[in-house]
Amino acid sequence: MTVCAFSWLKAEGYVTSPISILAHSLVFPENPRRMKILVVGKGGREHALILTLSLSPSKPEIFSFPGSDAIFRIAKPTSASDLPSLIAWMKANGIDLCIAGEESYLVTGEGLANLCAASGIPCWGPPKESAQLEA
Repeated sequence: MTVCAFSWLKAEGYVTSPISILAHSLVFPENPRRMKILVVGKGGREHALILTLSLSPSKPEIFSFPGSDAIFRIAKPTSASDLPSLIAWMKANGIDLCIAGEESYLVTGEGLANLCAASGIPCWGPPKESAQLEA
């Protein structure tokens, strides 16, 4: 199954939103383990992303940084305190995908997406140079 199968997945009732297709398309068929996804942020947008991911039939393991009390009812917290320690935590815990929900982390320091790219971690979010347009 590939990302271009969005229409079929939607017709079959597997996909209800764009974030659902992201979770479905990134399941590795040759590796049956649950996908590990980190959502970065602490607000309502991140809560909605995490809630939607938690409803996916693929049941990914969801983590959040920095998160909030409401988010931690659904997602697991990390032990990171800043971006460099977050990258180290993601590498140590085998995170398959980082979702940048909050723009501030995309433009802080070297930028979340840039740090992820340098570490080989897929990140759903633009590089620092592009994120500065919105932040």
